[in-house]
Amino acid sequence: MSRATPWEELAAELELWVAADKPLSLWWRDDDATGDSAPLRQLLAFADRHRIPLAAAVIPAQLSPSLALRLRQHPSVSCLLHGYDHISYAPPQERKQELGAHRPPALVLSRLQQGDLRLRQELGDQYQSILVPPWNRISPELIAGLGEIGLKGLSTLGPRPANPPLPINNVHVDLIDWKLRRFAGIKRVISQLLQHLRQRRLGEVDSLEASGIMSHHLVHDTECWEFMEQLLEQLSACPQVRWPKIAHLFERSP
Repeated sequence: MSRATPWEELAAELELWVAADKPLSLWWRDDDATGDSAPLRQLLAFADRHRIPLAAAVIPAQLSPSLALRLRQHPSVSCLLHGYDHISYAPPQERKQELGAHRPPALVLSRLQQGDLRLRQELGDQYQSILVPPWNRISPELIAGLGEIGLKGLSTLGPRPANPPLPINNVHVDLIDWKLRRFAGIKRVISQLLQHLRQRRLGEVDSLEASGIMSHHLVHDTECWEFMEQLLEQLSACPQVRWPKIAHLFERSP
């Protein structure tokens, strides 16, 4: 008997959600938005075609007016705060991190507050004060201060912790192999998605956390774009799949 393909494994997992009659919430977060570009327009067309809410993580210090102009044509897109300048302040021997313990917390929080203000001014109602740390890394000391500067939520990578100090909805799937800077491959990406879906279904992680797919439109290759289309076609065929509005993902639980 031949081994099931990744697509067949995904279909089988979706069938289990149907059998359990459980709503399957998903969301899509795209990082490193700075300005209008052909890849951005391709991403926006993709989201429109599949009628999914899109969260665009925007770098305030690199924001071009062209981004706001483009996004106004796509009012369903929500914009999130992607750090301040997306520069690593960690030593070369450490993993890259803008929001680490390498600078005084008050300075880092001040920069984030500046970025929050700029995005509110430039992006208007499309902007939500949700922080997406560059490289998905942030020191615990900074998390404790996010609410004090007006930020309303946080999104990193991996299953969210219990009882966070502010609303969290993370991503769980990375489309890119960062060592090669190209699509990570069908098997690897679907494996990441399956892991979180199974953990949710079995109650091993917070089942109410929407499974998040993370993309980076500026580094997508043809194989990545083709995979995205096939993935959305398969997901949209499942009656349990839901794509909540981005704001709903970060509402404080009762």
